[in-house]
Amino acid sequence: KPTNNNTTNRYSFLDEGVINIGIIYYRLKIVEAKSTEYSLTITIQTETLSSKNIQVSPNPAHNQINIDLEEGVELIDVEIFDTRGNLVIKSNIRALDISELAQGIYIVVIKTTISEYHTKCIKN
Repeated sequence: KPTNNNTTNRYSFLDEGVINIGIIYYRLKIVEAKSTEYSLTITIQTETLSSKNIQVSPNPAHNQINIDLEEGVELIDVEIFDTRGNLVIKSNIRALDISELAQGIYIVVIKTTISEYHTKCIKN
């Protein structure tokens, strides 16, 4: 509520940069000519995917891994990183050929229309 009159303003904001899963906190900073105020903190719970909604199999794997998603969830892309953080595979399909990867542990990042899911995968 501005201090210079009795009107109430409504604000909306689409935060397209959200990468955190879980609880997100927002607060407005209201700057006027003679004062600065802060709104109450707004808490938003984002949707998450869990291991119940998504499967990476087989794990451990030899030549291929498959991404299985809950019905209604669409895959945007899959990224696989080695233990040094290097991106080794990026794809938008659910069956990934990993035959060229060295044996070891990899981080699989799955981006969907609902959220982002991180898991480990072992290549034998």
